[in-house]
Amino acid sequence: MHIHFVGICGTFMAGLARIAHALGHEVSGSDAAFYPPMSHQLAEMGVTTYHGYDKDIWAAVQPDLVVVGNVCKRGMPLIESMLMHGLPYTSGAAWLGEQVLKQRHVFALAGTHGKTTTTAMLIHILYQQGIAAGYLVGGVMQGFDHSAALGESDYFVIEADEYDTAYFDKRPKFVHYAPDTLVIGNVEFDHADIYDDLQQIQRQFHYAVRLVPPQGTVIFGTGDTVDAVRAKGVWSAQIQVGETVLRQGNQLLHPDGSLLATLPDNLIGEHNYSNALHAALAAQSAGVSMTDSMAALASFKGVKRRLEALACINGITIYDDFAHHPTAIAMTLAALKKQAPNKRVISVFEPRSNTMQMGVHRDSLPAAFVDSDKTFIYRDASISWDILGGADKATHPAINSDVWATAPLIYDNIAQLLADLIDTLRPDDTVVIMSNGHFFGLHEQLISTLRDTYDSA
Repeated sequence: MHIHFVGICGTFMAGLARIAHALGHEVSGSDAAFYPPMSHQLAEMGVTTYHGYDKDIWAAVQPDLVVVGNVCKRGMPLIESMLMHGLPYTSGAAWLGEQVLKQRHVFALAGTHGKTTTTAMLIHILYQQGIAAGYLVGGVMQGFDHSAALGESDYFVIEADEYDTAYFDKRPKFVHYAPDTLVIGNVEFDHADIYDDLQQIQRQFHYAVRLVPPQGTVIFGTGDTVDAVRAKGVWSAQIQVGETVLRQGNQLLHPDGSLLATLPDNLIGEHNYSNALHAALAAQSAGVSMTDSMAALASFKGVKRRLEALACINGITIYDDFAHHPTAIAMTLAALKKQAPNKRVISVFEPRSNTMQMGVHRDSLPAAFVDSDKTFIYRDASISWDILGGADKATHPAINSDVWATAPLIYDNIAQLLADLIDTLRPDDTVVIMSNGHFFGLHEQLISTLRDTYDSA
């Protein structure tokens, strides 16, 4: 079968293309642009790719099936032409569920934060135990060549995204996965471009709970917002962190307080301790003990763009992180401050997500940077609300700049931000650049400039 993927260079769709290729299908795809590492992975497979969404593509491609990514919308020439020609089509999540997951024990890792890292941790645990699970993760795992694999065992591990499936299916992707082992690590309001409020998001997560069979397992993280999902009903075995297993720092405890296992030293931050616990609890469904999971995680190298150490130049350590929600920002900064309490933490943030651009998190943004000694924020024309002042004072309570522990420096010019950042830095500083996008290549520009500066000194 010839399958054409629209939006093929996204991590999810490129992963699906790899799985389709492993199943023996002819694969092609189109996208607006092609960037590494996914472009390299597609080329490695010999996938024929088409730049742009030209409506005349179908005469050349002639696919048996079109898999439509959620980047696509009605009105796109390619989509309108697809419909006009009556080509069979489906979503990526639906194709995966029908063609792959029905035959497997599915581990679905869900939650507002940490699902990419938790998914990668579980994959690492299973492979360290000799279990060649299939997997699809929304990031680039260190130590693995690809972000997806068909696998050779009965298990399949997938990052369970609550974002919508496609323009014709506004349900979250994870409703197509029918998980046998489900993790809901945390629940917060996000994706304000799709969901109206926290309660609507909680309903989406509960749809996933409803899909788990009686012999399956649901693992719940802590917090009132997760408890509210659990309270809607669970019909499978359940594990509640804080009840079935306790965590104090890096120690995992039985309910009676006795030691169960110790988290390895290579994990940075409370959030990664929680991610590791959730992954280890899930691994029990594959027969892996908590002790074996902790031993496996001692060699876990992390995920690119998740608190990833990029370089250390003249004592200045530069991290890249995907944080784009106030809670994730706060956890990232707290982890870095705890790791080196006597060093300055310099943060650089791009409020790029749809929810952030809408100003939904403006009230909670100042507190998120409490562990940042100096904060640089890039604000482009898409941000219509006042970062220092909070919001339109006629419609929303104002946030005074003194709410910020240290008032941020705000820029609409990347070159000026970079210049001022470099002037600020001194040896032993920790710099973390946070964005869910490429951020105009700021990471590379900073590293290159620092190397040029200190190599020529």
